[in-house]
Amino acid sequence: MKIAALQLSTLPMSEAKLDYYFRICKQEGVEVVLLSEYALNSFFKELENMPISMIKEQSNHKIEALKKIVRRV
Repeated sequence: MKIAALQLSTLPMSEAKLDYYFRICKQEGVEVVLLSEYALNSFFKELENMPISMIKEQSNHKIEALKKIVRRV
């Protein structure tokens, strides 16, 4: 079984980087992909100064982006 891990700093709201990574994983026969916590939310120090509503919006957007990517791949 092939497993891939992605450790990046905070990802932009765009799903392009994740889409690219998932496509490579599919080409390489990866069955399990591990994502860092920053794939869904900002770095914890950034969260300290961010309104809760913005954190929720960011999280929901990234979750929906992941769902779309997984359906395409």
